[in-house]
Amino acid sequence: MERNAHYTIVGLFTLVALLSMASFAFWIGKYGTDGDEYAHYKTYVYESVAGLKTSSPVKLKGIDVGFVETIALDKDDPQRIQIRFVVDKTVPIKTDSIVALNSQGIAGVGFLEIKGGTKNTPVLLKNGSDDYTKIPSEPSVFTQFTDKADRVLNNLSTTIAKVDQLASDKNTHNAAQSLENIAQITSEFKENRKAFTTMVKGVVVVENHTNHTLDEFTKMAQKSDAVLDEVNATAHESSLLLHEIKKEKLIEKLSTVLDNSNDTVSESKKLLKEGKKLVQQLRDSPSDLLFKSKSSPSSVEE
Repeated sequence: MERNAHYTIVGLFTLVALLSMASFAFWIGKYGTDGDEYAHYKTYVYESVAGLKTSSPVKLKGIDVGFVETIALDKDDPQRIQIRFVVDKTVPIKTDSIVALNSQGIAGVGFLEIKGGTKNTPVLLKNGSDDYTKIPSEPSVFTQFTDKADRVLNNLSTTIAKVDQLASDKNTHNAAQSLENIAQITSEFKENRKAFTTMVKGVVVVENHTNHTLDEFTKMAQKSDAVLDEVNATAHESSLLLHEIKKEKLIEKLSTVLDNSNDTVSESKKLLKEGKKLVQQLRDSPSDLLFKSKSSPSSVEE
């Protein structure tokens, strides 16, 4: 009994030792003995990480360059998922590098893909005391496609709702009524086309007559200016004559003639001013000559 118990203990110890050695050998083979062989990074995503698991590969241009260490919900934001991973230190991770979820096929095994990293961009360095350098992420192709499909469906639903609203009985009736009114207007225009043509020609003729009348009044105004100049000259000569008459002491005999002359000059000036005013009104509104009603006698007297 004691010998059998001793053999059992030895066997269990041997089994534990073998398992420990196998685990150590597996760790050595996968991660290496040098702890500085990998650089540690982290990223955050807001989408589902279904298909991604611990030890999933990290790829750059389709080449395995590392693996996922941990996947967990962010303590500060439950809507965000933190993914920690390591990358071979010989792989240059640049400041413009980004990380995206990907999968082998539509429903294949998930992995992390590093994108970007142009030639002249600086290498991403460790920031602060955190052992894991943060790399920004972008939505996966599947998520981008899903978001675009959702927007398209929303726009399509909005469009369908607007089409239904436009196709309502009320709008259909209004559209039919509008088309009927347009058809009626078109028909009436065709029937009265000759009348419209005649009216347009009449307007042209009236405009020509109006322009001719304006030209005549302009000429008359120019002649009135000449007459006014002559009247002014006559008045000046009359003044000189009056002065001479005063010298000859004949003022009493010619005073009556002078008064009549001054009245005539005043009336002539008034007439010329009214003629100029009429010409100006005709220039501003030629149609008044043909269409405006005659002024009442009371307005003329005023």
